Amino acid sequence: MIDINLNLYRIFYIVAQSKSFSDASNKLSISTTAVSKNINQLEDLLDTKLFHRESKGVRLTAEGNEFFKYIDKCFTSLDIGEKLLLQKNDLSTGQIVIGCPSHIATFYLMDYIENVKQDYPNLKVKIVSGANAEELIGLLEAHKIDFIIDKLSKIIACAIN
Repeated sequence: MIDINLNLYRIFYIVAQSKSFSDASNKLSISTTAVSKNINQLEDLLDTKLFHRESKGVRLTAEGNEFFKYIDKCFTSLDIGEKLLLQKNDLSTGQIVIGCPSHIATFYLMDYIENVKQDYPNLKVKIVSGANAEELIGLLEAHKIDFIIDKLSKIIACAIN
């Protein structure tokens, strides 16, 4: 992969969607001249013309159109990833995964979960039980569970992102 500033790809993406340097400059909050210079720089680095410049805007070349398909997938994936992370950290809509022995889940935890679900009805609570403490710690270290509740120490550890 060529060492290209990823911001150049973002500018390309916005220009391709907008079909205009001036519209893209408004969306990016930079000057039209800066947009044009960045697109020229990207074209130079890739040794490929990406846009046809026209009096009423720009249109992708065949190579630019092919390139846009890949860039679009990348930015769509980034957008999905951001949304998932934000939802995961939002107690009103996210998910929490608790690891604990099965007897704690059955006899102790369910009442607390019911109370939490009343306050946060869209929160997904998943319980991983039936594993021993070492297996639970392994799941915690692999970020497959968020925290562990154990009979001896109540909370053993919390996952650190």
